Amino acid sequence: MGRDQDCTLALADDATVSRRHASLTWEGASWVLRDLGSKNGTAFLRNGAAETVEGACIVQPGDEFLVGSALLRLETADSETNTGGSILRVLPEDDALVFEYAADGVVVERWTHADCAQTANARANALRALVATQQADGALASDESFLNACMDWTSAVLPPPLAQRLQDNADRTLTLLLAPSLLDLPWEALAIESRLLAVQRAVSRQVLLEQAPRLAPSRGRDFLIIANPTGDLVHVHEEAEVLLHALADEFGMSHARFLAGSRATVARVCSELERCSVVVYLGHAGHDPDAAGQGGWYLADGLLTGTHIGRLARVPALVVASACESAREKHPGAGLQIRGDTSGVAAAWMLGGVSQFIGTLWPVPVVSGAALGTVLLRGLLEGQPSGEAMLNARRRVAASYPHADATCAGYAHYGRPDWRLRP
Repeated sequence: MGRDQDCTLALADDATVSRRHASLTWEGASWVLRDLGSKNGTAFLRNGAAETVEGACIVQPGDEFLVGSALLRLETADSETNTGGSILRVLPEDDALVFEYAADGVVVERWTHADCAQTANARANALRALVATQQADGALASDESFLNACMDWTSAVLPPPLAQRLQDNADRTLTLLLAPSLLDLPWEALAIESRLLAVQRAVSRQVLLEQAPRLAPSRGRDFLIIANPTGDLVHVHEEAEVLLHALADEFGMSHARFLAGSRATVARVCSELERCSVVVYLGHAGHDPDAAGQGGWYLADGLLTGTHIGRLARVPALVVASACESAREKHPGAGLQIRGDTSGVAAAWMLGGVSQFIGTLWPVPVVSGAALGTVLLRGLLEGQPSGEAMLNARRRVAASYPHADATCAGYAHYGRPDWRLRP
């Protein structure tokens, strides 16, 4: 345990932790805690008092200890303490994809799907093209055609034993740990037993970065709603006003800022972004697959780009972008520097350290997209963890709008699924 990224448990953002601070090893029939000559020491908590660890100390499940100022607790993964969650890590390896699956953090299975990366990209692009074409024609992707495309994508990317494992554990939350080059793939559109992963269980993403981003401070519940900056999304504007009044009634107008239409300029939005905890963007977004840094959010007088976000002194804890392709990136993280000027908006938010980012991988209908964002935010305000709130929002939209599968699977949720809004 320590600040070094090579540590099994990397505490990279805690200045009180040494690079290689302490170790926890299984010896005989016990866990043994040792300090590794750290600057600020390691302490075992006994009856509320901290006892400095000198040499070795036996730690039992339920015991707490301090590594610098970081408070850690050893827990078992039995039926009483597990959270029912599963983790799937996906890594590229030449033209293969490597999958590592863990349930309850204790059972790990590994599969290598050889010669599938190019096929997977082709099927994913075909799926994206189907949605984009039907959106451009003014027609929603039909459930049947969309589901068939999802099944083609699934058969190209997923090893059959892994598909069976996901089916067996369909009631568990799923956290995807993804290499940066795999973020643009629509993992939420995997179809298991003809059911979309996105509406089957809570699915969230985390990015495997060599250098950890800075952490966003959580500053309570100061909201910024950016709605219809281009003036052509009347229904979105109305939906945003309803949300604004709900927030104002519960928390007071001073905690809910509203920028819409011509008032939502680049300069004003950037100024407000550093003051808020939660940002909801309801508008248009652009994506350039050949130059990710050229995309952004369309505001009243121009684009809000990754460069603008990289210059912020502070970033919000939660960003919800209900706009077409607002989560798209072309290989984010490949040669990308933290807070660099070449990233798109989605990567800039994540590299900047937001706790939660929610955006879309392809065009979504204005009405159902705005509804999903509104239901999601209401769930968070009620105290639901983000994974549960996101799943409920997908299911509500799927039940309320025709041909909404493409909308539900088009949203990507980055962050821990147990994250909650602070009161």
